Amino acid sequence: MKKLFLVFISLIIVAGFALNQGCNPSNDDLEGPVIIIYGDNPVTIPLG
Repeated sequence: MKKLFLVFISLIIVAGFALNQGCNPSNDDLEGPVIIIYGDNPVTIPLG
């Protein structure tokens, strides 16, 4: 249960970064798909 909670928190943080990128197109710190490795499950989140 605790692991699921940590995954949920990490997804919220990633969603925040994605929204921040959408609001600030001039900020090019994150490009392409962002791959987050958490345990044995890689999560790919496309940005832009």
